Amino acid sequence: MTLPVITRTCLAAVVEKSVQTRPHLFAEEAMMQLKDEQPDLTAAIMSLLVPIVESEALDPPTIELILQTCFCVLGVTMRATNAQVEADEMNKAWGETL
Repeated sequence: MTLPVITRTCLAAVVEKSVQTRPHLFAEEAMMQLKDEQPDLTAAIMSLLVPIVESEALDPPTIELILQTCFCVLGVTMRATNAQVEADEMNKAWGETL
């Protein structure tokens, strides 16, 4: 399966819902959901983030902000993709195309 093209309407709805949660909590939820649903992908992402975590050039608050941002972006991406897949399936079932 290829990734769906996410519409602006879908993305706007997901972002609007996502920003209702504090960023650090949203990032934590996204990380845990990704870990549960995609353990191999999570492991790969974490391995890519190791250089940031182990960086001596960055202070801990900066590292935390970078990691939080990464998982917020991943969370929005996952939720928007899932929402668009569901919307596309409903449109197909109802015979509608956007």
